Amino acid sequence: METRANYVAVGAFVLTVLAAIFVAVLWLARVQFETEYNTYETHVAGPVTGLGSGALVRLNGIEVGRVTRIELYPKDPQLVRLVLQIRNTVEIRTDAVASLETLGLTGVSYVEISGGTADSPPLVAAEGQSYPTIASRPSSLQKVFNSTPELLERLLVISDRVALVLDDQNRQAIAETLANIRVTTAIVARHTQDIDQLVTESTQTMHNLLAASGSLQTMLSKFDRTADKGDRLVVAANDAADIALP
Repeated sequence: METRANYVAVGAFVLTVLAAIFVAVLWLARVQFETEYNTYETHVAGPVTGLGSGALVRLNGIEVGRVTRIELYPKDPQLVRLVLQIRNTVEIRTDAVASLETLGLTGVSYVEISGGTADSPPLVAAEGQSYPTIASRPSSLQKVFNSTPELLERLLVISDRVALVLDDQNRQAIAETLANIRVTTAIVARHTQDIDQLVTESTQTMHNLLAASGSLQTMLSKFDRTADKGDRLVVAANDAADIALP
C-alpha cells in the first residue's frame, strides 16, 4: 500500500508540472498573439554572419521586435534586406538608423536601432516601398574591418622608418652616444664630493656677498647723512658771508 501511495504522489506531481507548463505556454502564446507589430525593413552592407530569422531587434538597447526575413536586396546585390517586426507601441522616427551588431563574444548578431528625436516625424513607407525603410550604417565591427588595411599600411610605413633609423651606422652612433653618457656619468660620480664642496663654497660666497652688500648699504646711508650735513654747513657759510658783506 505504501509503495502504491508513493506512485500516486509522484504521478500527481508530474501531472501538476505538465499542467503548469501547458498553462504557461498558453499564456505566452496569448500574449504573443495579442501583441501587434509594425513591419519595417532596412538594408545592410556586407555579410550578416551570425544573424538569423528570429534575431533580436533593439532600440537604444531595449528589445522591441524580431527579424522575420533575411534576403538579398534585388536592386543591389551588395546589400542584404532585413524585414523587421517591431511592436506597434514603439514609434520609429525618420532620423533613426539601424546597424548590425554582435552580442559580446558569442558571435550572435542582432539589429540595433539608434537615434530618433522627438522633433522628427514618424517613419512611413515611401512611394513604391512595401514597408517603411530604416536608414542603415556600418556596424562598429565592420568599421574596424574597413579601417584594417589603412592601419596595416601605416604600420608598415612606421616599420620601414624604424628600420631606416636603426641601420648599422645609426646603431653604432647610438651605441657610442650611450657609451659617452656612461663615461660622463662615471666621471660625475667620482667627483661627487668635489661638486658638493663647490656647492658649499658657492653658498658661503653668496652669504658673504649678501653680508658685504648690507655693510655697503649702511656705509652709503651714513655717507648720505654726512653729505646732508655738509650741504647745510655750506648754506650756513654762504648766509654768513652775505651778512658780513657791506
